[in-house]
Amino acid sequence: MIPSDDRARVLEAISTSIAAGELYEADYRIPQLSGRHLGHAKGRLFDDEEGGAKRFAGLAVDIAEPRKNEDERARLAKDLQAARRRQSEFLATLAHELRNPLATIRTALDLMRIA
Repeated sequence: MIPSDDRARVLEAISTSIAAGELYEADYRIPQLSGRHLGHAKGRLFDDEEGGAKRFAGLAVDIAEPRKNEDERARLAKDLQAARRRQSEFLATLAHELRNPLATIRTALDLMRIA
């Protein structure tokens, strides 16, 4: 069930979990009739009395939609950061441009006040 592109990585996660006696976790594509979906799998090795592998039970969950949403949120956050940067640059430019004419008006008002 594990596509060949993902198989080595998933088998490595399983081997590591067997050696450590812990749960394994891996993300990989799960073939579906409607196309491939990204899945997240967790599993555990169960030993028999002699210490050999009796069974390996696990659970795989389709995480394609949550991962897609996560990628979209990251893209939107990046776009928002760029928009904030452009807004800051615009306001800085606007403040600079407004300061120049105001300086002339302020000088004229100061001269009128002195007179």
